[in-house]
Amino acid sequence: GLPDTHVEFFGGLDTAHASAVLASGDLALAPYDDGVSTRRTTLAAQLQHGRPVIGTDGPSTDDLLRHSPALDLVPLTRPTVAEDVVARLDAALDDPARRSAMSTAARDLYDSSLSWPTIAAAYASLVRPGAPAPNRNA
Repeated sequence: GLPDTHVEFFGGLDTAHASAVLASGDLALAPYDDGVSTRRTTLAAQLQHGRPVIGTDGPSTDDLLRHSPALDLVPLTRPTVAEDVVARLDAALDDPARRSAMSTAARDLYDSSLSWPTIAAAYASLVRPGAPAPNRNA
């Protein structure tokens, strides 16, 4: 009785299959009870695949995500969080141009701040003061 667009997975997926599933979506939902954060690999994977994110802004939400045009976040302090997430989801689904802009911003955010080369360069600069700054265009 589920709609044709419903997808449900149990257990792990190999990397290629998981990537194909992420790439096939129009956007990502991230209604975390403490807010989206850069510590979540599922969120990073969605951004890597250029998925716009509709989610929640809470105590764990990083300013990097809070102010990114890749995400549309509902503050957890709102009394109508669930309804607001659904309204923003509907608005994003009805606006392909906005989803496209958010998608570009998602990939840019991942490349500039969350990719492994960027993270490794940031750590290297902490361990080796004076090391070159992260190359955000690599």
